[in-house]
Amino acid sequence: MHTQLRILAIALLALFAVRAQAQALRPLPTNSLAFHLQSLGRMPTKAERDVIEAALPLMQRHGCSTDFPLRSVKYDDTKKEWVLFFDEGKPDAAFRVFLPHKDSAWFEVQHVPRRWRMRFPAERKKG
Repeated sequence: MHTQLRILAIALLALFAVRAQAQALRPLPTNSLAFHLQSLGRMPTKAERDVIEAALPLMQRHGCSTDFPLRSVKYDDTKKEWVLFFDEGKPDAAFRVFLPHKDSAWFEVQHVPRRWRMRFPAERKKG
């Protein structure tokens, strides 16, 4: 009787462990804030999180891909801009987003093999 209870308890613990692991491994939508915070691999500072939270909807609004994992976020003191680095881990599958501040209405994108940037939304020529 005592052995049967022990086996039952171990079986229940194993079942709970498998269920918890399955819930933890549930894939996150690749365009979600949670996905990007997880792919960053560390806890961002408040300023970094604010910029990430501002950049993602801005990127989506202008049709820029947010499917790639966010690998780094940093502030460039020299150029006075935030740099978010997205990388899929495949050749030619990485880009940087440059954002002047979290309340910005525009951003620039640079695909890694190139040196030039594209601005979103595009500047309109006065004419």
